[in-house]
Formats: sequence, C-alpha cells, structure tokens
Amino acid sequence: MHPYSLHIHERPLTLVKFNYDGDFFLTCGKDGEVNLIRTETCERVGTYNPPGEKAGAVFAVDVTMDSTYVVTANADGKLCFYTFQGEYVSAINHGGVLKYVEWNLKPGDQNMVCTCNDKFKSAAEGLVPNRIMIWSFDPPRRILSIDDQLPMKATKVKWGAFDETLVSIFEEGTVIVWDSSDGRQLQLIQAHQMAITSMNFTEDRMIMATCSKDATAKLWTMDDYECIKEYKTDRPLNDVAISPLYCSENNCKMHLLMGGGLDAKDVAVSGASGAFEALLWHMVYEEEIGSVKGHIGPLNTMAWFRDGAGFVTGGEASLTAKHLQEEGLQVELDVPKAVLTDMDGSLELKNASSMAQAKMQEVEVKIPCKLGYELFVPRGCVLRNTLYVISIAAFCGPHTKTRMNAAQAVGKVSNMQVYLNRGVQGLVLALALWCTYCTVAGELQGVSEKHWVLRFLFYWIILYQIIPVSLYVCFEIIKLALAFQINKDPSMVDLRTQQHASARTADLVEEMGQVNFVFSDKTGTLTENEMVFAHCCVGGRDLGDFRKGGKLDIQEEAVGVAEAKRVLADPADPLHAEALWFFLNLATNHSVQVETASNGKKIFEGSSADEVAFVDAANAVGVSFASRTRVAGTSNTEVVVKGPGPQEFTFTTVCEIPFSSDRKRMSVIVKHIGEYWCLCKGADNIMGPLCSRPLDGALGESLTQYSKLGLRTLVIAAKKMDLSFTEDWLSRWKDASLESEDREKKMAEIAAEVEHSLEPAGITAIEDKLQDGVPEAIVSIKAASIRFWVLTGDKTETAVEIAKSCRLFTPSMTLAYLVNCSSEQQAMSLLEEAKTKLRDVTDGGLVIDGTFVQQVLSSASGRPTLYELAMSSTCCVCCRLSPQQKRRLVELVKDMNKTGITLAVGDGANDVPMIQGAHVGIGIRGKEGNQAVQASDVAISQFRFLVPLLYCHGRRAYRRVATFICYMFYKHTTLAVGDIFYAHQIGFVPQIAYAEWLNSAFASIICGLPVLVVVSWDTDIPDEVSVASPHLYVEGLQRMRFNAPLLVAWVLSAFYHGGVSWLVPNLTVGSVDVEDGDEFWYSSCISFCLVVIFVNLRLWMIAESPLSKETVGIIFFSFLSLAVTLAVLAETPLGTDMMQPQIAGAMSAMFTEARYAAVLFLTPFLLLVDLAVYQAISYFHPYPLTAAKRKLWWSKRQKKDVPDRS
Repeated sequence: MHPYSLHIHERPLTLVKFNYDGDFFLTCGKDGEVNLIRTETCERVGTYNPPGEKAGAVFAVDVTMDSTYVVTANADGKLCFYTFQGEYVSAINHGGVLKYVEWNLKPGDQNMVCTCNDKFKSAAEGLVPNRIMIWSFDPPRRILSIDDQLPMKATKVKWGAFDETLVSIFEEGTVIVWDSSDGRQLQLIQAHQMAITSMNFTEDRMIMATCSKDATAKLWTMDDYECIKEYKTDRPLNDVAISPLYCSENNCKMHLLMGGGLDAKDVAVSGASGAFEALLWHMVYEEEIGSVKGHIGPLNTMAWFRDGAGFVTGGEASLTAKHLQEEGLQVELDVPKAVLTDMDGSLELKNASSMAQAKMQEVEVKIPCKLGYELFVPRGCVLRNTLYVISIAAFCGPHTKTRMNAAQAVGKVSNMQVYLNRGVQGLVLALALWCTYCTVAGELQGVSEKHWVLRFLFYWIILYQIIPVSLYVCFEIIKLALAFQINKDPSMVDLRTQQHASARTADLVEEMGQVNFVFSDKTGTLTENEMVFAHCCVGGRDLGDFRKGGKLDIQEEAVGVAEAKRVLADPADPLHAEALWFFLNLATNHSVQVETASNGKKIFEGSSADEVAFVDAANAVGVSFASRTRVAGTSNTEVVVKGPGPQEFTFTTVCEIPFSSDRKRMSVIVKHIGEYWCLCKGADNIMGPLCSRPLDGALGESLTQYSKLGLRTLVIAAKKMDLSFTEDWLSRWKDASLESEDREKKMAEIAAEVEHSLEPAGITAIEDKLQDGVPEAIVSIKAASIRFWVLTGDKTETAVEIAKSCRLFTPSMTLAYLVNCSSEQQAMSLLEEAKTKLRDVTDGGLVIDGTFVQQVLSSASGRPTLYELAMSSTCCVCCRLSPQQKRRLVELVKDMNKTGITLAVGDGANDVPMIQGAHVGIGIRGKEGNQAVQASDVAISQFRFLVPLLYCHGRRAYRRVATFICYMFYKHTTLAVGDIFYAHQIGFVPQIAYAEWLNSAFASIICGLPVLVVVSWDTDIPDEVSVASPHLYVEGLQRMRFNAPLLVAWVLSAFYHGGVSWLVPNLTVGSVDVEDGDEFWYSSCISFCLVVIFVNLRLWMIAESPLSKETVGIIFFSFLSLAVTLAVLAETPLGTDMMQPQIAGAMSAMFTEARYAAVLFLTPFLLLVDLAVYQAISYFHPYPLTAAKRKLWWSKRQKKDVPDRS
C-alpha cells in the first residue's frame, strides 16, 4: 500500500467521512476546518464554513446518502447545515460542546440527525447537561432529548438498524441502546474496561465494532448484543472500521481496520515508540495481518473507501493519508487447510508493463499463474537452476500446515495411577463411614466422655494409618527405579550410535505392560528409510544382485554390477544396446540433482529415494548422470549423461509429467539429436496396458520373482514421438498446466495422449530395507494378541508391500481394501463390502487410505462400524494419511475402547500428533529430526527394541506396580484392623490399640523399605525367555494382576491377618483395659510384632524370587528394625521416660516369659494356611508367568540330571 499525505489541517483531525457513492470524502479537525476531498485525485475541492468567525473545533461531519446536505457538530454548540456544494443553509443552537452528529439512515427521507454533547456552563444558557438528542432538519426542531438517564457524557451516538434505535458509547466502557421513539433504555452492555473511544457498523447496522483505551476492539451482533470476537492489541485504540467487503460474494475481505497510539505525554514519560501504525486485522481469525507505518502521532479517525480498495486515516499530526491498494502483483489463495497437499491459488501481475508482458511471452508464462502444492518450498530444501523466486509467505502462525496438523499436548496419566486414586478415595470413604459408625455406636451405648464431634475426630486420627500417606511417594520411587532399568538395559543399545533407550517420563512405564493396540509409522520406523537397487531385468535376463552386505556396492564384486559393466563394455554382446538404453533411461528420467564432492565422488540428492537409487545404480555401472542445467530463456533443462567409457549423451528435458497416486507413473519428454522421446516408469499393473506388448515371458517371471522377494518393482519403458505431434502436444500441455479449474484432470487427459504404445526397456527391483529384526518383532507383537496398525503417508501399494515384507500381512491373509473414497455414502458402502468379505475369516486384514478416513470419521455411524471391522481383523494398514488423520484414528480407538491402552511409535514430525494422542508414545531416533523423540514418552533407536520394552520392562512394570498397590492397601489395612476390633471390645471409647511411636515407625522405618526393594528389583525370568514368550503378556492385556476381585481378596486377607494378630494375644495373654497395667500394652506390642511378621512373610510369599539375597536381606532388615525400635522404646530411658513409657519392659517380657513367647512365635504358623492356598492356586490356576517359571525350572532340572557322557 502506498500512502498519499495531505496537509490540509493545521490542528489534529477529528473525523473522516465518505459520501455514499465514495467519490468524495470529508474531513474535519480541531482547527475548525471542514474540507471536501475528491477521492480519485486527493484534491481539495471545497470547504464548509459558517458565516462570521470559525466555530473553533469541529468534532463531526456527515453527508446525506444522495450527497445533498452536509451537517457539522461544532464545539460552540451549533449544528450547521450546508448544501453539498458548500452553501450555508442554517444552524441550530444546540448547546453544550457538540461531540457527534449523524443523519438518519432511511434513504430518501433523511430529515433527522442524532447528536450528543458534553455539559457546558455559559452565562447565556446556564448549565447545559450531558445529552443525547434527535433534531429535525426541516423544519428545525427538537424531537427527543435524553439527559437524566445518562451515566456520564456520551462519546458518540449513532442510529441503529431502520432508525428504530440509538446506540451510544460512554467513557466508563458501556454501550447503551435507546428506543429512538421515546428514549427508553433497551440494553446496557459493559463492553470494555476503560473508555470506549469509537464504534462503527456494517452497512446494515447488524454488526458493530467498538474500540477502547483498554487496547482492545470487539465485534458485536446487534440482534442479541453478543460479543463474537475480541482483538487484543498493544496500544490504546481511538477508532475502528469494518471493511465494506466483509460480506462481498466475489471479493470477500474479512478485514478490520483499527488505530490509535499513546498520547504524546505518555510517550515522553515512558520512552515508548507510541505505536502509531494503522493495524489491519482478520475479523474471523482474530490475527493482525498487516500494518501501515508513517504516522508521526496517534490516529484519531479512519474510514474505508466505499469499494474497500483502501482507506483514509487522520491523526494528531494534522495528517490525512490516503492508502490505495496498488494494482501490481495480485495473489489469491484458498483458505488454509490441514491436508498437506491441499493448497490452491493463483498469482497475477496487474497492469504489467510492455517489457514485462514481452518477457512473459518469451518464457511462455500464462496469466494468471496457478499456485499449488508443487510450488511449496519446505524448510531445508535446496533450489537449483533457479534465477529468482517470488516468495509468498501466506497463512503463517497458527494457520501453517504444521500448526494445523498439530494437536494440543495433554497430560498423560496411567490407568494404574487412576485406579490408585480411586482406591485411596475408597479408603477415605471407608474411613469416614467407619468413624461415623463408631460415633453413632458410642452414642447408642452411652459413651459421654467427649462430644460426638470430638469422638469422630479422635477415631479419624486413630485410624489414619489405613490411608497410606507414603503411598504416592513410594509409587513415584518405584516408577523412577523402573525407568532407570529401561535407561540402563544393554539389550536396547544401538550398536551404531551406542545410544541407550531413554524413558523420558517415569509415569507411564506400567502402561507398556498393558498395550492392546500398536500404531506404527512406516518409513524410518519399520524401514531404514534407505532405498537400495537390488535387481534389474533387461532383455528378458536378470543381471544379478546389485547388493553386497545389504547395500548397493559399486565394486565389481557385486554380481549385478560386474555383469552390467561387462555387458556395457562389450558392444558385441547381444544385450549391449538394450542394457545401454535401459541405464540411460534410469540416468535421465528423474528429478535428481548432482553435486561433486571435494574427493571427486558424485553425490545424488532428490525428493524421491527411488530415483536416487536408480541414478546410483546407473552410476555404479558406468552410465553416470553428470549435470542438469536450465536452458536460458526457457523452462527446459539439459541433462548430460557420461559413459560408458568416453561416450557422452545430452538430453533436453522439455516436459516432466509428475508421479501421482492416481497415475502411479512418471514420464519425461526429452529431445535428443533432434528427436523427441517419451521416457516412462511406473508400477507394473499400470504400465502393462500402456506397453506395446504384454509383460509376460521372462519379464513376467522376473516381476513375480522380485515380488516374492519383497522387492518394489517398476517397469521402465519408452517410445519415439512424432515431431509435429510433440510440438502441438507441448503447447496443449502448458495450457492445461496453467488452468485454474480441473487442472489435474486436464493434465492427466493430455498426458494419456503420449503414455501409450511404450516399448519396455526393463524392470527394476528396489529394496526399501527393513530395519534389523522388524519382521520378527511384528510377528512377536501379533503373537501376544496385540493389534498392529501401520499409519503412513505413503501410497497404498508401497505400504502393502512393506506390510508383506515385515510379515504383518501373510500370503494366506484375506485383505479388504477401503480406498479412493469421495463421499460418506461410498465410505459406508465400502465398509459393508469389507464386512461381507471378512465375515467368517479368521485371518483378515484391512487396507485403508486417507480419503476413506476423512469420510468415515466424519460419520456418526461410520466410526463404530470401522472400529468393529478393525477389531474383527488381525491388522490394518492405513495409507496416504495426514498427521492429523493419524491422531484421529488413534483417538477413534481410544473413544471406542475406554479400557484399552494404545501405543504409537514413529520417527518424524508428522508422527508427533499420533504420539501425543496415544496413551504411550514411543519416539525412534531416525533421519527425520528429533521432533518425535521430543514428543515421546520413551525414546529408542530401533523398532525391534519395542519387543523387550513391552515384554520385559512393560510386563514387569505392570506386575510390580499392581503388586505394590495391592500390597500397600493390604499392609495398612492389616494394621488398622487391630483398632477396629479393639473399638468393639471397649464399647467404642476413642482409644488407640497400638503405641503411637510404633504406629509411626510401621510405615516409615519397619515396613517401608521392603516393598520398595522387592517390587523394584525382584526378578522373574530372564529377558531372553520373556522375549521368546509373547503369551506372558496376556497378564497385562487381561488385567490379571490388578482387578476388583483380586483387590477384595487382598483386603479380606488383611482383615484375617489383622484380626489374628490382635485377637490371639489380646484374648490369651492380654486385656482390653489399659488400667490393667502391663497386660494390655504387652499384648499390644505382641500384636504389633505379629502384624509386622505377617505383612513381611506375605511379601516374601508373593516375591518372584523369594530366595534372592535382595529379598531375604531386606526382610531381615525389617525384622531387625522392629527389634531395634522395640528395644529403644521399651528398654532404654529414652523410650521409657520420654517417648513411650506405657510399654516399658515389653521386649524383655516377650522373650523371657513363656506365655508371651509362645503367642509370638506360634501364631505365625497360621501363615501355613496362606501358603497352602497360594500354592494350590499356583498349581491349579497359575498365572502364565508362574507356569513359565515352573517350566523353566523343570527344563533346567532335566539338563542338570542328564549325565555328562564326555
């Protein structure tokens, strides 16, 4: 935009107003001047002045729709009326300081004006209050006056729709709507926090924009007075205007213009810049999309041209600037969309000079130029053979493809954490119920020592240990230990980089032991993201394997390379001409670029890894792609191929017909020695009908053989073209490529005119090399009944072939294809066909593409149907997906299966939404940056590490966390049972059953460490056995280790052990009355010791390695801690005099008096009952892990019993 400055006022401007036709605009200012300016030339054509002296400041001006009359609001309190030509008509002595005036809106009947004024006291009129008024122009008379209801002075007042209302704004931030017929207040809106400085409307007055000193502008609907948009800026605002094109059908511009800035005194004090630019905002997206600099003071007023082509601003610097949109380079773009390849637009040079037009004709540029995703320049790309570019940065910020495909990261919480929280909530509820029960029971039995509220609180304090306070701390310590084990696992170290696995969070380790669904990317996750040229068939003959050690080898030892070199070096060989033509095709039909390194080695780079592999193979056999240069003055490029030997070939590429998912082929039209050739390569099922002869015989056998090897095959073919036909065809091709509508369809139709009757030159076989161990890993994951989905952006054929290579799809599997979908009805039809095809099939798979996903996920009935179909199949491959579609499929499974655990694994930025959306996200360190790793919960270097991550660490973490939660509830309930029984024994008098210091030491010193050590470091079976036993993973899938019946069993066991521990000593050698002296407290100490014995031995019983030195050592430490604690409390002055005098001598009595010793040492034998039950369950209904351990033990025993015959 180019500004035109008009210095026509001596003091600050107050208002700019266009007439209805837009050919003139009026300005007024504090200098008392009112000017009429011609819009087209910015020429002042007249002024409006009342008779006599100037009126001082003029705050507002307005003109009728038919440009007949003009009215001004003067600071001296007069409304002055003029003809549009400048003739003074009349004046109304309004009174006060007039701040605003506006004609009514009814076309053909504009005979009223609405006004507002500030209060003013004068000798002639006295005090004139703040008022809003309506006046008649002819005859001049007052129609309505609103003064008593005004909260303070109005800043502006304007007519509402159909002249039925008045809308006024005020300095305290309110907007008030009045009935224009009787002055009633209809609506009060608290619109802003500070003074409202301006308001403007759309032409129908149904949408209003307001702005304020609080640095915000807002958009309001006038039918329900609702704020629909808010625009936050960094400066006080003085005016706001809505583009007249906001609802245009042909050229819609959802733009909002606003401006203001700091006052001069504020700029001087703060040292700020003032922020005097005019700001252009998008009405819908609430984003600033542009600004116009050049103002040297705050902006007071602004107005759009009536055609929306520009705007006028006026400010404190007595400047009026006319901003016109220059008719130069015009860019039109479609609205931003999330799909990566979905972008459309056009670029046109308006009013091009004759030189520019001649140049465009010379280089054959058609106007307007089509803008599509092919011209998109991604970050990090390299432009070659390009003299200059026109760079367009469109849809930045939140509307970039990356941001639109990104999803807000949400905090992940493991399901075991949720169950733990619910368990603790249940314990709190149980404690509250128990305290209520004891309080009510005490009331009924006449306990009156304390008020019932105090008794409730006392019981709460007594039984607080039932809620394990240390539970969450221990829970986090265990998770940190489990994450540490992942980080230090030597089996998950990448030998190439020496990088370990990295648990980036410890919160989700146990989730990996319960995974029901695995969602995996393909390229870079399952594959190495490296294409290797493996085989080729030329003249019906396979030249041999081009690989050595898994990679293309340029040394002669590689069979295929050596044979190709021999054939090319011998012109007498019958295959020489065909082989040379085949490799020339490979070296020419591509978009690869070449660079020469300092050591002379050629480096090939291209967007397609397949093409790089082709050029590499040709270079390896001596047919080397040497250079690609643009032909001056044209869009053609010259490709130079050297070899074999001293030979050199030059091809001029005049047209490239790109690969697409529909065409599944790529062609180039080249000119060589005055002849045109069409060189084509594509999938065999597409190329077969396009060739002059069937792909049978040796070619067909090679295709079958290569496919069985899991290689990706392409057919190379070519034909010579007629000269006159080609020149005509090129002209029509260029016209089609610049079409704005149906461009892809028209290009495909014209391409089909040359892509036929092709002569096969040979067949290539490319290996998209899988990562080491991927097939074995996928087979192992599927063996654990985990459903495996591949989500990729690659084309369908590639993804299916890779799925077969990695043994996700087996030869016997029935596949249902749900692809190429254009409507919701078609999607539902494909679903029904797939259900029919997979009905009664035990081994079925799904192949889905992005078009189907887009349609079916938007269907309420399609979502559950797709999920049911996926559940009835064993695996699924989803192709051509955008990053957001990947996440939506993950979320579909999460929504349909609330208890299932999803895991997503990927290596690139396009996998981040999927990784963040799954319950567990695994990032693989690859060649596509570290975005996936940064967004993941666990980072690994190879896909195969997923197996030990799930089967070793995940499975054990689930078992350990489940055991920990159950045991912690059991342990603390066991201790609390003594207080529960004791309360019944003493008639619900609030009194503790165990000594306070013993209670405190129970969870922290005596029984705190054993569970941490046993759960964190207890081992079950070796990793190699675990990895080889996928069926063990079913424990987590079926939640065998943690469920409601199992938790109830643990709690019942706690009541049994706690009851035995309390009742046996208390009823045999103790008493229920604390006044009986030592008997009660000695039996209490024995009961406490029995609780410790029971919970420790129960922990020993459930340990997977009960005889390990860690398990035995920590339990021994617990008993030692118990002995030391008792000794300190009962046998030392510290305990008997200060800490716990009630139990003085208890420890010595337990070991010296036979009755106490008998109870202490004989009662634990009741655990034999538990041991018998536990062993019976393990024998008749064992966990899969228990059965595996038993099998492993027997196998070792049998090997040990076999005599050594040596």
